[in-house]
Amino acid sequence: KEGFVLIGAMNPPSEEGRQVTSPALRSRFRELWVEEITEPKELQAIAAFHLQRAGMNAKTRGFKTLAKDIANLHSQLFKKYSKAGFTLRDLVRLSRFIGMHAQRLGLGHAVIKGLEFVYAARLTAAQRRELREWLATQPMIAKYGTITVSPSVEQRPETLPLLVVF
Repeated sequence: KEGFVLIGAMNPPSEEGRQVTSPALRSRFRELWVEEITEPKELQAIAAFHLQRAGMNAKTRGFKTLAKDIANLHSQLFKKYSKAGFTLRDLVRLSRFIGMHAQRLGLGHAVIKGLEFVYAARLTAAQRRELREWLATQPMIAKYGTITVSPSVEQRPETLPLLVVF
């Protein structure tokens, strides 16, 4: 029928559980590739939406700051570990994790566990250690919790940190 338009959307082949579309099917459609969202205000709005959707009250003190901090951290990790393939979905997962678990775990613990669950799990052991060291220096993390780096073999027992996260 004239004027009829069919619009379909699909995840990139790099996304888990997705298979490459056959050339026969692809030839019947016009493909439009959409770049990753990197605009800070858009990322903040997405983080805020998913924090709320997961149960966090938008009127909670510090809500907007938390959404902004999550978006900024995602952007930094996206750039720092570009080969890890972090995407907007990771920001959504982190926001939902924090929104669902902040009341039960406490905000600081939810932020740190969310980072571990979403980002660190996709990195190599050496990258996870580097990530822990880098996160421990970030002012945003100090607002929400404490990260101490796992002890190296060279450290003597009396210099070991009291709290080890990840």
